[in-house]
Amino acid sequence: MYCANCQVRVFDLAELSLKFERRLDCECVDFKILSDDYSKLVFLQADRTVEFHAAYGRHFSTRVNALNLIIEPALGGIFLKELL
Repeated sequence: MYCANCQVRVFDLAELSLKFERRLDCECVDFKILSDDYSKLVFLQADRTVEFHAAYGRHFSTRVNALNLIIEPALGGIFLKELL
């Protein structure tokens, strides 16, 4: 599965400017912000890839076997929870 224009943009409304932009390989199904300043993000994509992004860009990417997942935040990390 490939998406030509899959991207995430974050804007700073106080300064009316684009904070950053991330391009993804596939459609984003779920995402969570892991830090207060938007520097750490996790994306769950439609091709079952989980991507971790830091301030400099993509940090780590892995593929999971289960379908119908959502990201649940937890103390000190995240859980991938399967929808029934």
